[in-house]
Amino acid sequence: MSTKYTGKAMGSSILTGGIAGKFQNYVEFRGSKLIQRWRGFSVRITPVELVVQGIPEIIAIATLSFTLAGVGFKWRHIVPLGILLAVIIYLIRLLPVPFGVHAIVVCIALAGYLHSVFGTTLLRGLYAAFMTLALLIFFEYVAHAFLFNVTGLSYEVVKDNRLLWALFGWPQVVLLFATAIVVDLARRRYRRCTGGG
Repeated sequence: MSTKYTGKAMGSSILTGGIAGKFQNYVEFRGSKLIQRWRGFSVRITPVELVVQGIPEIIAIATLSFTLAGVGFKWRHIVPLGILLAVIIYLIRLLPVPFGVHAIVVCIALAGYLHSVFGTTLLRGLYAAFMTLALLIFFEYVAHAFLFNVTGLSYEVVKDNRLLWALFGWPQVVLLFATAIVVDLARRRYRRCTGGG
């Protein structure tokens, strides 16, 4: 029996560590039969992962959520909020809670913050947060498939090196920021074209 990691099943994301496949799932091939195993609890992250990849990722998530909600780049709010939420996720994932709890907490927190501080509707805030989460899952899936195929590194080698594992999460961070920039530019252009200022 051989075990192969495709680069798609388990992600390095601090947020989607229980959604995009990071339930300690792995893929086994027995003949031609594909078997997936899932462990339904969040995986703990190290302080190195929190600093190197976790905090930047949550700041990127907050940035895209703000732009999707129409608030824009409010860095004085985004950066402190991102750091706070990253620490909260870190603490939640120290607990034996079911997968996805931390992601739901972050989405609700973002929607609540956007509503209470900037006056966006809760529905719009939740839409922005969950849309960002969906994009993160997609970006993580694509980035890991690309990185594992290009580098030729095995899942075991990368996962055993916590710093390398955290660095493997940076492409999705860059893609989140890039998407936020595109969304903001598109919204500004639309407002100019429609005379909205």
